[in-house]
Amino acid sequence: MGANEVRQAILKTIEGILREHSESHSVTDEAIAEALCLELQLTRDHLDFMQQDDYVYVIKTFGGWSASLTAKGRLALKDTILHRELAEARENLRLIRERKSQYVQATDIPLQLTKEEQHWLKRLEELERRVETLERTHQQQTPRREVLSQTYLTQLLQVLDERFSEGELQTLCFYLDIDYDSLSGEGKSGKARELVKYLRRRNRIDDLVETGTGLRPDIPWPEVVNDG
Repeated sequence: MGANEVRQAILKTIEGILREHSESHSVTDEAIAEALCLELQLTRDHLDFMQQDDYVYVIKTFGGWSASLTAKGRLALKDTILHRELAEARENLRLIRERKSQYVQATDIPLQLTKEEQHWLKRLEELERRVETLERTHQQQTPRREVLSQTYLTQLLQVLDERFSEGELQTLCFYLDIDYDSLSGEGKSGKARELVKYLRRRNRIDDLVETGTGLRPDIPWPEVVNDG
């Protein structure tokens, strides 16, 4: 397999393992390597590249690595599956029309063949609508994260670091469905920094502010500051 195919397989493997183990938030590098029969170092090399491209979020510890899908990674996986189904629908429709062309008279075409054509036409329309919806979702999400300024993110980090106790930060992570102990970084400051980075990668900064405001309504949370 080429590099892109391997990385698609890694996305699919992470998604599959997390679906089977719903209590888990991430998948170890060893589990990914074993599932795909890859060397551990090669798996880590791919994960590094995928994290740089914002398809996965990787936590690196002395005990090993673990990875989870970002919003971009989930969209990429859905996009791959949808385009595969789209290609299949188009090929089936092409084969049906090829068979229909063998009949001289339209009245000679079997009813079942016509029904199959109608089925795949509807399926094709449905898949094309889903692809368009997915593309719109991607267009809406990608710029939103990019316009958040570093100033705004720094202010959020200061709120978490200076106004939240470690216990409150752990509670915040619980409500956000994030394993506090799995966040890399030392101490409360390090955990807060990784939490902001983790949520930014997943387009969930709004979740952070909404949940944080609910826990600490006494704090003046910073207003969104855009780069543009």
